Amino acid sequence: MNLKNLLTAIATLIIFNLNAFSQEGQVEAPMFGANRGFKYAYSHDFKKISKKATSFQFKIKNDGKSALHIIDVDMPAKIGVTLLNKVVSPGKEAVIIATIDPKILPKGKVKEVITVTTKQSGAGIVTTKEMKFLVQAEIK
Repeated sequence: MNLKNLLTAIATLIIFNLNAFSQEGQVEAPMFGANRGFKYAYSHDFKKISKKATSFQFKIKNDGKSALHIIDVDMPAKIGVTLLNKVVSPGKEAVIIATIDPKILPKGKVKEVITVTTKQSGAGIVTTKEMKFLVQAEIK
């Protein structure tokens, strides 16, 4: 091997190694929100409920530049779910109310998931996102 080929090989190895060391790992763009990869977007534990129905408000803020449309709400059978607004303007919030009534549920632990599907358009791209809201309680 002549000197020119040897220097070229060494330079290639140095550049390759420097490039490999300068990388800090793969970073996934938050295309579907900051909570991608988590099982639930939000959760609420009512703790112990014994006498009267109790509610909690989940809020979804529209940080986008176009209207956010709630296109589906998958409601579990054991809790009540109320959606206050299906179209959310930029900068505004949608409110989802989860209600647990101990008078109609058997005693014990309740763990249910509300699944909300949203759609938003912008710059010619339509993004659909599914969020899961965990609701749990212990009925006394």
